[in-house]
Amino acid sequence: MSEKDNYFGKKNNDLEEYIQLFDKLNPAGPVDFKSLLNTYTRDRPPSFDAFEKIDLVEKFDKGPCPVPDNSRKALKVANMIRRAFRKMLETYVPLSEYDLTLPLKVVSVGCGSSVEAFALSGYFGRKLYGSNSLDVHFTGIDSDEKMVELARRNHTTIRFTNYELEPWPNYTFIHADAREVRPECDILLARHPNIIQLPFVWEEIFENNGLKQGGLLISTEYSEWEYKNCLEPALRRTGYEIKHGGPNIHAITFESINGDRNSAFDKMVIVARKK
Repeated sequence: MSEKDNYFGKKNNDLEEYIQLFDKLNPAGPVDFKSLLNTYTRDRPPSFDAFEKIDLVEKFDKGPCPVPDNSRKALKVANMIRRAFRKMLETYVPLSEYDLTLPLKVVSVGCGSSVEAFALSGYFGRKLYGSNSLDVHFTGIDSDEKMVELARRNHTTIRFTNYELEPWPNYTFIHADAREVRPECDILLARHPNIIQLPFVWEEIFENNGLKQGGLLISTEYSEWEYKNCLEPALRRTGYEIKHGGPNIHAITFESINGDRNSAFDKMVIVARKK
């Protein structure tokens, strides 16, 4: 790849400035990202989430400001979940026979911090893992204002004119009740909906939303019991054609976190189409 073709454009000074900026943010000292960053193009802009081959936690630990144990564990778990979520999409979405035509809109109800948003953007935008696709607009909706603020902070990029963080243009996070805000979308995500506690609320969300007719719904649950007794019946009652439903072979169990072998992140997955 020629120098003028890389993401940073006109001259290599842009790349050098980016590396210097990252070094300032990294208390462990300089990290050689040059060879990695030169592989990026304008279709695959750089983001910290994209450095999946580099253990940033380990590098920070070697510096004067080591990552606290609880933060280190949270970062590693988040990365594991994101990778596993991408693998889940690659395995089960094709079973829906859904024709993915770009650009498209994804809406996540009960989005939380949206740790899976980059995985969704990259997969549906036909990009490699860790990539952000501007052809996919992601909207997250949650009634928890603190989680929405966290999601916004997690989906920022660096403005190279003044080196300040700014939101990615294709991510929107809304603090609202998903029953009242219904953005039109091609794909609807309901990850770990708490149907046991709020069955009527979630049935209303499943029945009345902005998902287009024939659109794709992806939903997961922590346990087989929740899936069989709550999620699957609710989707059938609210008019979805289930294309695939069952255990997710890529699920990450809670055993390594709290010793629970029966529950897992995205243990059960449903891929359905709106009739």
